[in-house]
Amino acid sequence: MSDNVKLELITLLSSSMTRPEEEKKEPRKGWASRFAGKWKDSRSAEEIMEEIRTARTNNTFDAEL
Repeated sequence: MSDNVKLELITLLSSSMTRPEEEKKEPRKGWASRFAGKWKDSRSAEEIMEEIRTARTNNTFDAEL
């Protein structure tokens, strides 16, 4: 490993050890809030939901166990 890669690894490890305990226990808690308000679309939520519903298909695959 190059020295730069080693230093980056040390930095990542150090920062992971200094995170608050709550974040260590639930690291993904609140991750979705980063995406709030990011979707841009001219359609209303109802129009998008209807489009999703009409695009659904039935799964006709029969699995054998």
